[in-house]
Amino acid sequence: MFDELFDQFFRERTFIRNLSPRTMRFYKQMYGFRKDVGSFEPLSKASLENAIVTFRERGVSLFAMNTYIRGINTFLKWLHT
Repeated sequence: MFDELFDQFFRERTFIRNLSPRTMRFYKQMYGFRKDVGSFEPLSKASLENAIVTFRERGVSLFAMNTYIRGINTFLKWLHT
C-alpha cells in the first residue's frame, strides 16, 4: 500500500506540479531511506520516531535528518489532503 501511495505522490509531483528533476530525485532518495530503517507500516507517529532514532543511532547528521524529515512531511501532508 505504501509503495502505491508514493507512486501516486511521485506522479502528481512530476506531471501536475511539474517539479524539477532535482526535487524529484530528492523525493526518491527520501523514499529510499525508508528501506534503510524498515517500513513505516503501519504509518504512525511511533514508526516515524523509530526511523529517526534508527538514523541517529547510525550517526546520521542533524542536517541530514532535518532534510529527511522535510521530505517525509511533504509526503505526509499530501496524504492528509
